[in-house]
Amino acid sequence: MTAKLKHLRYALPLALILALLTPSLAHAAAPDGMGPWADSVLSTSQGNMKNGFSIPAIRSNPDSALGVAENNTTEGNFYSLGFGGSISLGFDNGISSGVILVEATNPGYPNESATVEVSENGTNWVMAGNVSADGEVNKPDSISCARYVRVTDTSNPENFSDETADGYDVDGVRATGEPCTPPTPTPTPGGGDSVCNIKVNQNNTAVMGNVVNAKANTGKNKANKNNGGNTNINTGNANVNINASNSGGSNIANVGGCANGDINATIKGNGAGSTNTININSGKDKKEKAVSKKEAPKSKKGK
Repeated sequence: MTAKLKHLRYALPLALILALLTPSLAHAAAPDGMGPWADSVLSTSQGNMKNGFSIPAIRSNPDSALGVAENNTTEGNFYSLGFGGSISLGFDNGISSGVILVEATNPGYPNESATVEVSENGTNWVMAGNVSADGEVNKPDSISCARYVRVTDTSNPENFSDETADGYDVDGVRATGEPCTPPTPTPTPGGGDSVCNIKVNQNNTAVMGNVVNAKANTGKNKANKNNGGNTNINTGNANVNINASNSGGSNIANVGGCANGDINATIKGNGAGSTNTININSGKDKKEKAVSKKEAPKSKKGK
């Protein structure tokens, strides 16, 4: 027997006849908006068949798990998780009570099982329960209103003699209870999909000038006892040492940023030789260092 035979609808002869007479494969129901059925696919991680091969494409369309369940086993109307695989579905309406899962397996075939988790934000998940074939689980009390459901296959491949068995098949997932509005997540700097624009413009100007007046004196030199003619006095060299050193200011700007977002940081007009550092924290620390391209004034030495 093949996995395809697993999905023959011998329990409903009329449905089987219609499926055989239909020239094209049926498709999953469209998302129902504010209705109780799943409306979007958040993510998937499909497993394999028992033999280790990939699941056929006709059973690998995650959109087949959306909308109102057809409640039949027609190829193309369900999504096969594969052993150990999972699918996360989103609901435009919130889930206030629990969820019902409709699975596509005919009587006589070993039951396939799965765990069911729910989430308000699609990131933090809380276990809601386990199902075998069709099943229902309640929303955990720790979540006020869920928006996402994750279904993960837990079927044991050893329970299936069919080498092409492909785990839990999701036909549809329906929310129970009155629609609710999940809380809006608060954006956290540096995490999630938060987007922010941070601009840091730091303008500093350092103006430095040096006025140096130097006099050299070898001492009080006199020529005595001369008769009015020319007199020469020889002295040693008069040396004047002048050292002038200038440096610009130092500026540091610490900016808290976002994981995803635009950050512009500009430091300009800081004077020659100044060193400026910008620390930008966005989940992982990043450090940009800007150094003025102008050279610092050199020390002057003269006679």
